[in-house]
Amino acid sequence: MDESDAKLLTRIQSRFPIEPRPFRRLGVELGMPEQEVLARIRRLSSSGLIRRLGATFHPGPLGYVSTLVGMQLPVARIEEIAAVIGRFPEVTHNYEREDDWNLWFTLTAESAERLEAVLDAIRREAPGCRLISLPATKRYKLRVEFDLVRRDPRSLADR
Repeated sequence: MDESDAKLLTRIQSRFPIEPRPFRRLGVELGMPEQEVLARIRRLSSSGLIRRLGATFHPGPLGYVSTLVGMQLPVARIEEIAAVIGRFPEVTHNYEREDDWNLWFTLTAESAERLEAVLDAIRREAPGCRLISLPATKRYKLRVEFDLVRRDPRSLADR
């Protein structure tokens, strides 16, 4: 990742241009041609640095249901199970924690039935692993953006 990649990744975390040619607009802002912006995003995506490029919505008003899920599993199986979890489009992200409950992920589905079907499928794929579903009772939205140019550990929202 070079400095232009860092500038691009920092810029696209919020305020993504909503217009017919957003990548051209980003290119103008960052001093690069539209095709270079697109090529960089494709490369960063295929390398795994970008997993998803899209809007984030509050699921409830749209009729969706969501939950935070914790799992207890052997450390040796974390990568395997994280890959299984990551195959479900309803999973927005998963992450490892240093605790007994060592793998966490968020799950958003179009119905409670679909949410339970995904959880059941994960249970089948991870026999012997404990799983706990923790639907939100109160929502807190934290805006987290990272300045990859300055490598500042504080989020941009904290400045």
